[in-house]
Amino acid sequence: MRKILDLARLAISSPKFGDGSSDRSGDAHEFPADLTVGGLDDPPPSASVDTLVGLHRWSIGCFEGHVLTTGLRSTEEQVTGYPATLACFELDRLVTRTAFEYVEVDIRDVSRLSNSKSPIVSIPDLDLLGSRFCKEEGFSLDLERIRTCLLHYEVRITTPWRKGTDYLCAMAWADAPLVLVNDGGSHHFAAARYIAGELSERVALRGNVHAAALSRSAVADLHESWAAFVLPDDELGWRAVRAVGAMGAVAGVTDMPRPFDALLLLVRRDGSPGARRAQAALEDAGASSFRTLTDRWLDQQGAQRGLAHELLGL
Repeated sequence: MRKILDLARLAISSPKFGDGSSDRSGDAHEFPADLTVGGLDDPPPSASVDTLVGLHRWSIGCFEGHVLTTGLRSTEEQVTGYPATLACFELDRLVTRTAFEYVEVDIRDVSRLSNSKSPIVSIPDLDLLGSRFCKEEGFSLDLERIRTCLLHYEVRITTPWRKGTDYLCAMAWADAPLVLVNDGGSHHFAAARYIAGELSERVALRGNVHAAALSRSAVADLHESWAAFVLPDDELGWRAVRAVGAMGAVAGVTDMPRPFDALLLLVRRDGSPGARRAQAALEDAGASSFRTLTDRWLDQQGAQRGLAHELLGL
C-alpha cells in the first residue's frame, strides 16, 4: 500500500515553508494570482532521467514488496508538528513493471542515466558527458578503451558480480525509452557509449531489463480520485501549497520528476468544501493540470513501438 504524507501536516519549519509559524491567516495563505509553469510541453533536454523514470519510481515499493513514501508532504504538520500518511493506491498502480533477465541491447540505445556525481540534469545528452570525460582523461577513441571503461568497477551493468543493483529500464511511453538505472559509473559508461558512437561500433550490453508501461485504467483512477496540478517550485508555488492546507483540503505535494523543475500537488476529490475551494483556486490561478501530461504519455505509448512494447507484447 502506497503511503503519502498528508498535506495537512506540512512541516513549515523548513525554509520552503516560512519561519515556522503555524498561523493560518494573513499573507502566508493568500492564494497567488498566477501559477503557470512553462516548459511542460517541451522540457529541456537532459542526460539524466526525466519525468518518465520519475513516474516509474512511484511503483518501485509495490514491485519490490515493501512500502516507500512518495515524498508527498502534508499540511497537517502545521498544526501538530508530526507527520501523517494517507494511502495512495492510485500511484502504486500507475505504472506496471515486469523484469526480464539478460536482455541484449546496443549501448547506443541507452540515452539516460539515473545517477552521477556530475550535474547531469543540466547536461543535454550523454554524448556531451562522454566526450568531456574522454577529453579530461585523455582517452584514446578505440575498442580497447571501450572495454576498459565498461570494466570499471562502478559500471555494474557489465560487471554483475560486483555489488550493485544496476539494470535497464525500458519505458513504453517515453521519448527516450531506455534508461540505465545505475548506482555509479556514469562517466565511464558515457565515455564507452560516446566512443562506440564515434567508431560506429555496435557494443552489446546484456543485463536485466525492467519493462514499464502506464496503466490506462490506473491513470483514469488517479484523476478520478485526485485533482492533480503542476506548480512552480518557487515562493508562489509554496504559498499555494500552504493555502491549500489552510483550506482543509486532503492533499499532498512532491517534486515533479526530472527534468521538470516544478511541484506536483494532489488534492483529494472528496466533495468537501476545502477540496472544492482548493481546486477552484488552483484552476483560477492557471495551475497546469497533470492530466495533460499523463494523457500525452498514454498517446505516445500507443503510437510508438520500442523494447518495452516488444517485451510486454503491447
